[in-house]
Amino acid sequence: SFSSIDWNSALNRSAAWVSQVGATPISKFYSFNGTNDEIFNYANVQTQLADMGFTGNSVSIDNNTSPYSSTHRLTTSTTPALSIAPFPNHNLTCLDMSVPKTSLTSGIPITTFVNAWNYLLNN
Repeated sequence: SFSSIDWNSALNRSAAWVSQVGATPISKFYSFNGTNDEIFNYANVQTQLADMGFTGNSVSIDNNTSPYSSTHRLTTSTTPALSIAPFPNHNLTCLDMSVPKTSLTSGIPITTFVNAWNYLLNN
């Protein structure tokens, strides 16, 4: 999951399906979220992950390295490459124009993001 799962704002809780058992075991799910997301409150995202059955702690890619204590919950507080108003941090973890780059013209994501994506895709 990237930048939340499915939050029911009217009821201030996870959507009902979040806690239902699905075809894919929860052990196969991973999460990568920005702590400064303007759309989905970080605390609510953590509630959703718990509702889904995620275990373990969130680990920041900003000051930890792979294998991130073998967690399924990655976070970042990094500044996005491009601030798209009014929600510059919401797409930080997965939208190419938002992912932080090594330089403005390189198009190459910073090492912490490369390492995080490699971890997510290879586990």
